[in-house]
Amino acid sequence: MVSRVLGLRLLFPEVHQERLYQEYNFSKAEGHLKQMEKIYTQQIQSKDVELTSMKGEVTSMKKVLEEYKKKFSDISEKLMERNRQYQKLQGLYDSLRLRNITIASQEGSQEQATITQSGVFGFPLVNSSKFPLDRTPVGSRGGGDEDVQFRPFFVDSPAAPEPTNSFFSFASQNQEAEQQACSRAFKAKRV
Repeated sequence: MVSRVLGLRLLFPEVHQERLYQEYNFSKAEGHLKQMEKIYTQQIQSKDVELTSMKGEVTSMKKVLEEYKKKFSDISEKLMERNRQYQKLQGLYDSLRLRNITIASQEGSQEQATITQSGVFGFPLVNSSKFPLDRTPVGSRGGGDEDVQFRPFFVDSPAAPEPTNSFFSFASQNQEAEQQACSRAFKAKRV
């Protein structure tokens, strides 16, 4: 029994020291925990402030986005209207261009037909031995100047008799005038 009491006396101081050591560790851990709670509370508060500011930014960005959407829809409507106007103008331009091309080709074919019919300077472009009668204009019975056209006709010189005189003989002035008139081509006014 004495040994037990002695053993318990020896044991109690160790238990007491252990208890003090554990209490010290507990208080230290509790202080550390309070410090960490403070730090985390501060961090949470700062994050809440950041989150609130970011929510405000998101709200303002949504407003800006709505404004941009409105502007975009307005601009796209204007662009579509301009595209419609452009297509309309392009169609008008193409139709005018085709009309001008057809008018120009008709005028060109009429000029070509006129040149082919009348020839250049009144002479036909094709080689023919005689002038066709169907191209000769027939004047109206009124006989106005607008019905008059100039057509060429040629007169061959008649075979002149050989002069009987010698090399130095001279022809009369009347004979020379007749020969010149017969050998030239005249444009005569034909009605």
